[in-house]
Amino acid sequence: VLVRRQLIGEVDKSLRARAAAIATIASRLPSPPARQPSGPRFRVPSAPFAEPEGYVQLVSRTGNVRLTPGEHIKLPTDGAVAVASGRRPSFFADRTVAGKSLRIYTARAGDGAVQIARAMGDVDSALGWIRVIFGVISLVAVAATALLGLLVARATLRPVAALTEDVERITPTGDLTARTDEGRSDELGRLGKAFNSMLAALRESLSAQRQLVADASHEVRTPLASILGFARL
Repeated sequence: VLVRRQLIGEVDKSLRARAAAIATIASRLPSPPARQPSGPRFRVPSAPFAEPEGYVQLVSRTGNVRLTPGEHIKLPTDGAVAVASGRRPSFFADRTVAGKSLRIYTARAGDGAVQIARAMGDVDSALGWIRVIFGVISLVAVAATALLGLLVARATLRPVAALTEDVERITPTGDLTARTDEGRSDELGRLGKAFNSMLAALRESLSAQRQLVADASHEVRTPLASILGFARL
């Protein structure tokens, strides 16, 4: 969209410049009689139809069209009469004439209006190539982004997989002295530290439980032995 605006802006700039030059020439031409469908031919720097340089025609207030010598194709005059009579400002329009895509500029010129048409084939061709290039670059960028995302995801989840393997190894063996990697400085490192702290707390709890059971057994064994002795006596 930005490139199209830039290219069309350059086209519009050149059309305005040519219209200003032709308006000076048109101001010296006599107005055609109203009864004639078209006025006499006039000579201005004009390019053949559908050429990038610009195709020129004049439109009177009554709608008469005047072409340059050797030309017979007329441009659409929608709004040209209003511009010629001063009821409408200059304007640009995109039209298709004789199978050609044109950019037409209509401006006031003398007692009438001048219309300059520039073929947009080169602009459309450039935009077409830009679309192709943009599409290829987009596909390559999407593929590269997907690959990079996969690599980043694998690198990020590798510590999670290692932690999962440690948990799966510790669970069946019950080895509470084992530790997982906690050297990372990110959230996974915090998770590893929390997991190791949990193992240490669980080990201390289990050790305290075993000590409690041993103490309870000792405390219970003494009165039982005394009762057994009295019972034998």
